[in-house]
Amino acid sequence: MPGINVFLPNPPVIRMGGMLTKALYQFSLQDTDTKELYDAVPKLIQGMSELPGFQDVTSDLLVQNPELTVEINRDRASSLGVTRPD
Repeated sequence: MPGINVFLPNPPVIRMGGMLTKALYQFSLQDTDTKELYDAVPKLIQGMSELPGFQDVTSDLLVQNPELTVEINRDRASSLGVTRPD
């Protein structure tokens, strides 16, 4: 099928650190400031893609997916009759 990318993993016998990914090598970024991290990843991918010797530079950071943090006031929810599902 045109446009499809397939990644066949060939995992090493002994894996050391990191996550199991579709790449032979991986580079992990961490930051306490999420916005700064989200801004840095596309720049890093672009910069590495332009260097000789790098091919198919990708990221597993899903910046386009919205994220929501929900904090529940359990006392208020209980007073309204909202219970936790079993």
